[in-house]
Amino acid sequence: MSRLRMLLALLALLALCSTMPARADDAEAPKRRPNPPWIDRPLGYRYIVFFHDGMGAEVAREVANEWHEDGRDHRSGGFSWPRYFEPRHRIRTDGNPRYDLVIHLIEFDEEGWVRTPHSYSKPLRLRFNHLLTVALSSGDDPYDPFDRLGKWFHGFEDSDNWAPTLCGFSERPDGLNSNDRDYLYGPMYRHDDQRPSFGCREWAHQLKSASRPYIDVTSYRPKAPPSDTYIKEFVGWARFGDNKPVIGLHMGHWYCLLDCPGGDAPGRIANIKLWAARNGWPAPKPPKRMPMFPDPLQRRGAED
Repeated sequence: MSRLRMLLALLALLALCSTMPARADDAEAPKRRPNPPWIDRPLGYRYIVFFHDGMGAEVAREVANEWHEDGRDHRSGGFSWPRYFEPRHRIRTDGNPRYDLVIHLIEFDEEGWVRTPHSYSKPLRLRFNHLLTVALSSGDDPYDPFDRLGKWFHGFEDSDNWAPTLCGFSERPDGLNSNDRDYLYGPMYRHDDQRPSFGCREWAHQLKSASRPYIDVTSYRPKAPPSDTYIKEFVGWARFGDNKPVIGLHMGHWYCLLDCPGGDAPGRIANIKLWAARNGWPAPKPPKRMPMFPDPLQRRGAED
């Protein structure tokens, strides 16, 4: 056989091999690490709620879409839940959609399966692992996509009045954020009209307290008038049997955001004192300090 014919035969063989399907045992192994295994018991949450203003909700949705479209979701083995869930409630405030009060409510059954309508391609379930990550998972396989919702935080030795609770990722103490001005519970935190003063510890305290008939999510600031007081971004949760109304003061007006008494739809409360009296409750008033539960001095910067 001439050298030319041998070369042509070799090229034909290579072309044939390149079009043959790979055998199963030759399949490329996943390049990312498997997910930590889920703990096989339900958390007992009735819902997890995320609050944003209109602008924050818009940014969250845009980022989720961007991650999906450029493939970062796929490469990381996850998904971004804001892409697949529509807001449960959108409350108008001053006519500008960017200042709307936007509520994303994710509800679960007693086994943790998501009951809230969504557009993800598979059923989703609330799970957690030994890292105390709370997440929405699309399956039990170590490579099934999931998205983190927050971290379960056990608190400190003297925090039984609020711990444990679900916190956002920036609300837990660690060696990196203990001296960060944006860390709500650290020594460097300072009040202004941009940062929240209400967080996961205040939510859990009010949720669990028998003397609190509602959860007031207002980010109070010292000497700020009602017109300059706001509801800021937060994450909340409730167990089965928890039905406390969620209320807050925003730009001079009170609003009921969730689980409103009498089955009322979320919206503006015309007169907070009359609203409270009608339900046999005291009217809300600011706590003596915000945040209510800063890190203990001796534990700042330490993990639980």
